[in-house]
Parts: sequence; C-alpha cells; structure tokens
Amino acid sequence: MRLTSRSIALAAACFVLTASLAQAQERPAMIQYGQTEPARGWTFTPSLGVSSVWDDNVLMQGADSHGPADFVSVLAPHAALGFTSARSAFSASYDGAFELYRQFDSLNNYGQFESLTARHRVTPRTNFYVQQELAVTPTTELPLVVGVPYIRMGATLADGKAGLQHAFTKRTSVDLSYDFQVIAFDKDPVLGVVLFGGHGHTGIATLRHQMTAKTSLIADYEVQHATITNGAGTFTVQTARAGAERKMTSSFVVFGEAGLALVSQSSFENGQTAPSWRAGAAREFERFSVEGAYNRSFVPAFGVGDTIESQDVGAHVKATLTHRISADGGFDWLHERPLSQVAIATLGEAPLRSLLVTGLVGYTASPWLRIEGFLSFTRQQIDRPGGQLDRNRFGIQVTTTKPMRVR
Repeated sequence: MRLTSRSIALAAACFVLTASLAQAQERPAMIQYGQTEPARGWTFTPSLGVSSVWDDNVLMQGADSHGPADFVSVLAPHAALGFTSARSAFSASYDGAFELYRQFDSLNNYGQFESLTARHRVTPRTNFYVQQELAVTPTTELPLVVGVPYIRMGATLADGKAGLQHAFTKRTSVDLSYDFQVIAFDKDPVLGVVLFGGHGHTGIATLRHQMTAKTSLIADYEVQHATITNGAGTFTVQTARAGAERKMTSSFVVFGEAGLALVSQSSFENGQTAPSWRAGAAREFERFSVEGAYNRSFVPAFGVGDTIESQDVGAHVKATLTHRISADGGFDWLHERPLSQVAIATLGEAPLRSLLVTGLVGYTASPWLRIEGFLSFTRQQIDRPGGQLDRNRFGIQVTTTKPMRVR
C-alpha cells in the first residue's frame, strides 16, 4: 500500500495501464477540470485500441547489459459501464492488452486492469462509497509496487475500499474509509529473484473544516497494517498529519500537511518515529491545467518484506490545443529507502531512485475515432554495480469508441 501524489492496458497498453494505476492512487482532489453533470441513466462504452510500440529494453536489463530492443503490437479492448441517478452513481471499466513481440515471442502476454466505483447519497449530509480495482501485469514497473526493482516478473494487485463521508455542518465534514489490498508476484525461475507479496489493511480518518471561503483546515490519521506472505513479517505504520488548503484564486489551489509517522514491525522492537508531510498546488488556465505535489510517507513494501520511507515528487499537465488535438504528460520521481537491513540482506539491494516520464498527444478524427502518439521513459538506479535500468518506449495507437445509452 502507498499514499503518493499520483493512479496505473501496457506499452500503449503498458503506458495506459501505468497511467491508470498511477491516477488511481490517492491524491487530494483540488480542482476537477472540465467536469460536467453526467446524463442520468445507464451508459455502455465499448472501445478497441490497436498500437505499435518500439521498446528499447524488452528484457528490462541493467544499462551495462545493453538489453535488446523489439517492436510490440498491442491489441487493447476496453469496456465501461456507467449509471447515474439523483442519489447514486456507478461506474465499472475493463482494460485488456494483448502484447505481441515481433522477435521475442516468448514475452507475449495479456495484461488486464479492472475497476469499479459506486457512490450513494444516504442523506443530504451523508455519502457512502466503494471502490475496487484489480491489475494483472507482466512486470513490476508500476508506481503501486513499492520498493521493488523494475524487472520482468508478473504481478497481481487487488484492492477494495469502502468509505463514509458526513457533513456535521456546512463548514465541517469527516471522511472515514477502510482499504484492503492483496499483492502477489509470479515466480522467477531464470533470475532467481524472490518477491514476497502479502495483504494489508488501511484505515483513514480525515477531518476538514472550512474557516473562510478560501481557507480550509485539514487533519488526518492513518493506520496501515500489512502481513507478508508465509509469515515473513508484519508491519504497522501510523501517521497523523494536519495542515491547510488555500484557494489563492478560483483556479489556483495550494495545500500542505505535516505530522509524524510511527513505524512498528518485526525488525523494530521499539518502533521508529519520523516526520511525514505532503504539499502541492494545482492551477487551471484557459487551455491547460497543471498540478504538482511532494509527499514523504512510510509504507509497508510487500515485495521485499520491509517498511519503506518513500519520497515522491510528481507533476502532471493536461492541455487542449485545438478542439480536436489534446496533450497529456507528467513525471514521477521516487526515492525509496528501506528502514531496516531486511531488504538489503534478502535481495542485496539498497535504496531505489526511480523516474517515470510519460507523454501523449491525441487527435480526434471523428466522434468515434482517435489517433494518439505516446512515449514513456523509465529510469531506476540501485546503489550496486550494474544497478541502473533505462527503458524507453515510443508508439502510436488508433482507438475506436462508441458510447451507447442503455434504456
């Protein structure tokens, strides 16, 4: 589990799935760009994407190994179902990605990502919501997989969340949520790398009080408890933070929180206490919007059986260049350090420094046809010989889609 500044199909689809999961992670909702009131009733949207991708490191080997490159053809089916009524909203989606390699056909795979969200207004002051996600990917190159080197090993992530939002007054509200997550890794008979997996529970309580029309105070408490597969260890992280959100203008928002984290695990008999904070800003202009955030937190890392100090700096830009052309891009830089020597002793690896840069330009040829060019750059550095991974991917995708009203 992790709490970062940004949720992650792979190549087109690797790229699409990575972006989807990254956007699925918790980021403070500051400005909802370009949202309109959805039409009531049921809507079904099928689509199909076909893409060709150049991958310069298909085996995801270190820079010293000069890993081979290949062209990848991707077939990405997608389906979305949505419902909106006066008091409820529901949406479910499925993304698949058939990856077919031109030379290295033994790497052919099928990645999948599924999500579901539902919200119901119980009373004028109380909302209940649930969220669920499932991702099956051929590599560990996902922002949700904490503290793990990027390697070609399959990963399965399942996550379910339920929450309650209640407004005590017009100015004061609370958000209570519970999250359950399971992660499992495939076996690697070639490299001999062992990643543990496990399951975890997270409870979050957030209190918000609006002091003025522009300023709100925020306080939150979070407790995470994780169990590593086969009894390799248990981890508990408690974090308490307080801060504020300020609307500088109608289109410019900043926020900041600071507090303490208490880490308890099998390796720390007396626990450890460390500062935790996050800050960010979002700004909307006439044709584009930008947002960025910094986060320092402590999270159980299922892959290596340890607790990780995670620092994440991220930024994201969305632009509407013309009524047919749009662009989307961003980056995430992460520094992940184990708090004990467990991960280093087990895997022989020290702190990870990772950079993920993505970009996309799309042209809407017709209401049902869209053409997109995309790129992604991955850099990861481990403090050991040969511990640098570089991977670049470029591609073009054609997507057809047709929303349909269901009566």
